[in-house]
Amino acid sequence: DQPARWETIDDQVPFPVKRVWVEELDSNDQPESVIVPFAEVIQDRLGMEIMRGCTQGCRFCQAGYWYRPVREHDPKVVLDRMQRQVAETGFEEIGLLSLSTADYSQVEPLVYNLAECLQDQRVSINLPSLRADAFSVGLAEAVSRVRKSGFTFAPETGSDRLRRVINKTFTNAEMVRAAEAAFKKGWSLIKVYGMIGLPTETDDDLEELARLTEDILAAGRRVTGGRKVLVKVSVGCFVPKAWTPFQWQPYAGVEELRRRIAVLKHRFRRIRGARLTWSNPEEGALESLLSRGGRNLSEAIARAHDLGAVFDGWTDFIDLDAWRRALDDTGVDVERELGERALADALPWDFIDGGVRKGFLKGEWRRALREAETEDCKWGHCYRCGVPGDGEDIRLASTTLPVLGEALP
Repeated sequence: DQPARWETIDDQVPFPVKRVWVEELDSNDQPESVIVPFAEVIQDRLGMEIMRGCTQGCRFCQAGYWYRPVREHDPKVVLDRMQRQVAETGFEEIGLLSLSTADYSQVEPLVYNLAECLQDQRVSINLPSLRADAFSVGLAEAVSRVRKSGFTFAPETGSDRLRRVINKTFTNAEMVRAAEAAFKKGWSLIKVYGMIGLPTETDDDLEELARLTEDILAAGRRVTGGRKVLVKVSVGCFVPKAWTPFQWQPYAGVEELRRRIAVLKHRFRRIRGARLTWSNPEEGALESLLSRGGRNLSEAIARAHDLGAVFDGWTDFIDLDAWRRALDDTGVDVERELGERALADALPWDFIDGGVRKGFLKGEWRRALREAETEDCKWGHCYRCGVPGDGEDIRLASTTLPVLGEALP
């Protein structure tokens, strides 16, 4: 076979297609007033984006690479807008939205001031993405004056080794300490989100997730004097995504993932106080197929729609039979599409320049195999990922609000 290559069929079309982004976030780009739905909706809260971009460098995360560089909103602007919109709408909860809210540089003064201003109105604050550390527990405590819901950790795996592979650098011991602090402050439910099927995963890594759950439960019982505590563990199937260091890796396979789920189910039956849920590996396979597919899948997508595949984002609507038939009718080699790709392969999305260099992603894959950490570049160290500016394009928020109370550790 001849190596794949790209060519333009119209000389007026730029090649490659370059991603563009705003250099600074402007609050005027967000609506001054928001729509209040007539019926109750799933995300029944006010929401405002406080930060765009994330440079934590989790190697499975497409958004972390695609939305670079980090740009933050002024905390005083967020505070003023949230206060005004609460008064206008009557919402009882607000959400501070970003890929990693705990990494917003002014998160402490913002949440303290919001909590102070809104507690008398019984308006709660939702932080959707916190790290598993003591700092996050302190943040959650600061915003939970109105009501406490479950405390959520997203370690992605129960294995310290595998976490180094994906470039999440906290350890199980740190997570247990954070859970212990949360239990001490009155939480009784810890939610743990993980993945199965990550590159290099073994059954030993699955066992580590069970042990982590046991250790969190033991910490809760230790500090609560035997009060009932609950740990809910939810595992999803890893889906390789474009523009990530794992974009060349295979989907683990439906039958293999079912086997791994069975291993976890058997192990969790022995853990009192834990509940395990999991996603459907066949749905994960479809997502993986679409996440890395080229134009050869367009006919299959149209055929699936004609066969009744609509609203597939909802589990109760997805029609996997329609997709199976569509893929068969259009001759898609599913096994090949879900398989491993060589680092030298031309990829269907290579004609788009997202800012991060393909060579950088290859380097990150090699670092993953060495379990080597790539530090968050937001604080000064530039790894030359390809986003221009050598760090100068990062826009951190100004210190426009005071910290109320003692600073968090």
